[in-house]
Amino acid sequence: MKRLVAALCLFIPFTLSAQDARPAVVRVMFGLQDQTAQDWAGAASVDQGKIEKIDGWMFEKRDKLFLKEFRWECITQFPEFIKRGKLMSRGMKKKPFKKGVVLWLAAPPEAVVSVKTKMGDLSFALKDLSLGRVLPLMDGKASAEIVLDSTNLSDDKNPDPKADFAAGPDDDYPAIACDASGKVFVAWVRYQDKKDEVLLRRLDGKAWSPAEKVSEAPGDFFKAKAAVDGDGRLWVAWAAQVEGNWDLYARTLKDGQWSATIRLTDDPSPDIFHQLVADSTGKVYVCWQSFRAGSGDIFARRLPDGKPIQVSTSDANEWDPAMTADSSGNVWIAYDSYRAGNYDVFLRRLSGDALGNEIPVACSADSELHPSVACDKSGRVWIAYDNYGPKYGKEAGLGDGGLHIYRGKIGLACLDGEEIKAAPSPHPPLPEPETNFEKTYGPIAEMPCLAFDAQGRLWLICRIMQRYVSPHVNAIWEVQALCCRGDKWSDPILVFNSGGRSDIRTGTCLTPDGKRLVAFPTDRRSGLMRGPRTLDVRVAELPTAMGEPVAPALAAMPEAPAAAAIEPRARYQIEMDGKTYHVFWGDLHRHTDISGDGMRDGSLLDLYRYALDAARLDYIAVTDHDAGGGARQYPWWRTQKSADIFHAPPVFVPLYGYERSVGYPGGHRNIVGPERGDFPLARKKDPQDPKETAYDDPQMLYDYMRGKRLVAISHTSATSMGTDWGFNDPVLEPIVEIFQGDRRNYEYPGAPKSEPKEAAYEQFKKGFVSEALKKGYRLGFIASSDHWSTHMSYAAVYAERYDRDAIFEALQNRRTFGSSAKVIVDFRMGKTFMGGETTTAEPPTMTVKGIAATELSKIDIVRNSQVLHTVTPAGREFEFTFVDKSPLAGETAYYYARVEQKSATSPYEDNMDIAWSSPVWVTCKKD
Repeated sequence: MKRLVAALCLFIPFTLSAQDARPAVVRVMFGLQDQTAQDWAGAASVDQGKIEKIDGWMFEKRDKLFLKEFRWECITQFPEFIKRGKLMSRGMKKKPFKKGVVLWLAAPPEAVVSVKTKMGDLSFALKDLSLGRVLPLMDGKASAEIVLDSTNLSDDKNPDPKADFAAGPDDDYPAIACDASGKVFVAWVRYQDKKDEVLLRRLDGKAWSPAEKVSEAPGDFFKAKAAVDGDGRLWVAWAAQVEGNWDLYARTLKDGQWSATIRLTDDPSPDIFHQLVADSTGKVYVCWQSFRAGSGDIFARRLPDGKPIQVSTSDANEWDPAMTADSSGNVWIAYDSYRAGNYDVFLRRLSGDALGNEIPVACSADSELHPSVACDKSGRVWIAYDNYGPKYGKEAGLGDGGLHIYRGKIGLACLDGEEIKAAPSPHPPLPEPETNFEKTYGPIAEMPCLAFDAQGRLWLICRIMQRYVSPHVNAIWEVQALCCRGDKWSDPILVFNSGGRSDIRTGTCLTPDGKRLVAFPTDRRSGLMRGPRTLDVRVAELPTAMGEPVAPALAAMPEAPAAAAIEPRARYQIEMDGKTYHVFWGDLHRHTDISGDGMRDGSLLDLYRYALDAARLDYIAVTDHDAGGGARQYPWWRTQKSADIFHAPPVFVPLYGYERSVGYPGGHRNIVGPERGDFPLARKKDPQDPKETAYDDPQMLYDYMRGKRLVAISHTSATSMGTDWGFNDPVLEPIVEIFQGDRRNYEYPGAPKSEPKEAAYEQFKKGFVSEALKKGYRLGFIASSDHWSTHMSYAAVYAERYDRDAIFEALQNRRTFGSSAKVIVDFRMGKTFMGGETTTAEPPTMTVKGIAATELSKIDIVRNSQVLHTVTPAGREFEFTFVDKSPLAGETAYYYARVEQKSATSPYEDNMDIAWSSPVWVTCKKD
């Protein structure tokens, strides 16, 4: 009988009734079946009541809104800036993109909305619209649905909507809490002009107070969290970098008075990713992630005077804690762990200062991460998480498949008594793929936030990628809410004006009068040509007219497979000139959501997971295009701040960087250094055609770099992104990216894994690294990933110490080698180490040694881009000496070693990995 009731409830139309004080907000979608561009210009009207407001969904600059007439002009065609052909990504297809209009209606349920368009007319009654269900119209060519409005808490910062807010302010990382009297508090971090502040607004009755400062002085802050204790005291906590160390700080608000700032942690390791929650007795707890004892672990403590408790104890990294409280005084902490060679979700109970046993929640061969946790009224614990699939971050390259850094869907589990059970998947019905990319890699839903409403319904709030265009254009992610109905979920309910980057998290609270509120940041990228702009913080309310609660159906959890071994770190050291040098593995060309949100690169924060866990790197530099888009300062601030957040020696040492993306012949260059700096160099426009792509003035670049601790690194040099090697400063540009996992080897034409003839366009052939070496440039070699590629490109350095200065010194002095796997190469010419120069009157004698990751195939000695000698050693370790008995007398020649190994995991068709030592330049004296 219960199953019958649950099934019937699924088909009850949950309409907005006359009891709802808010007007209905309806989205009408067009072009759902368009295969070619169609003109959907039209107008809307209602036979009762009125239309109060209209807005466009996914409108571009060429689309128009006529606000007073409630009409529009829009065409469902591929975005105009992609049509130029300059930003077309591999495999993209110009399929039309659907669009829509959003109507704010003050009308009774019986009112009929009429929409007339050039493609035909449609109409619907408001009473026919059901929350959580899309109404098909025009035989599926269009649709209508109820969406949720939101309140902008950042409206104080943008008095002029046309103003240039390149320097901010940007409002990010909101937290929301409420007290027993119904007051609502929203705290967030505001960035402006190279500094952060923590702000707060209060909802007392019906009006929001002006924003007030929580932090006593500006600083470097990360994420705000809030909770109210049993005495009605508001706690606001944030992470702050003080004197190079990230710790947690808080202030409390009681009876209108703020306390002094309280330091919550004091360990030298970064204390980050914190959460606050009040238990059923009113005690507030904080949990966080900290890199101590060589790995990331989860800690917790009761405020204000509880001692820190280590929640996770494995040797692997644990991440991203989530926290909730049940009605029995327990606090539940969920987190994910890389202990099995992929991410798995675990749960642990904290009762007072006593920890329960660690409970495996989602431990499959997939990577399950980013948990959210909530308790129902019966005390069951629900855990939602992202599922990124198997082999997270492992070998993938050349844009040819494989799992890259993310491909999100959402899973759900429940702790029912003492047993973990599987719950119906909340992975929502997603938009139909609109591009070849989406057909292969998306659409994507991720970043779950679980919550129960006052009636006991389970809600999932998540982010859904609505549109992906190109690697160079941000995807559009929106906040959507789904309600669980037994073994099914409602259709996603859009929160309008919630567009933003992929890793934005939502906060939620339940007010005493039963309102479930959701806070989130947005840059309002509802149209591709409009944004992204500065970030605002908004608050939405979930609907209550969803019928009777239906308990989610539960089933047995699949048995977890055996854990895999974590890849060990490859360590190697040498003695040279009385000094010890260690090999450190890095990547100096990695992109994130800042360059192309929705790509397989993943978010800025997830990049560090990849670097620490899947790739087992020692250092990395995030090098997003033009530091996030030219004039916008906040992406560059986030990028540099992230390098500090994850700076945790001896665990990990990030550098600072960005990619200056200008075309041939100047060429793309990654600019990398050990120090946080000002906003990067802007690009110039082509003086012959200012409307066209910016060009690279090499002297302008070098002049900018002089006096700063920076190096420039050319990449994909024999492509339209490359260079003709018309210039080089040996101090500022000492190394080159010889190989890129996303593309090819740019060593010389015909070299292994070099560009095929059809791809190495004639006009770019001057860009091969061999051309630079022929000109006498001194360039050390590295390999890098760029977009998409994972676990197959390494910039290895020989450095004296494991810190930023030592790694940067190694780059400057070309003590580097590049590799598509962790193959260790030690190449010397007598006493001269690779990257150096020497003069000899004797035949050049070189030693080559190292360790391959798998069985060796062969080792080539290359002189002036010609293979001079080849050996075929057996096994993995190698060491030999070679004498060039026919040197180029009276000339300077360069020599380097190229090591090839067999690989069962390489995505290349030849199943081969390569490592390149940096050259040694040898001048052979004449007899």
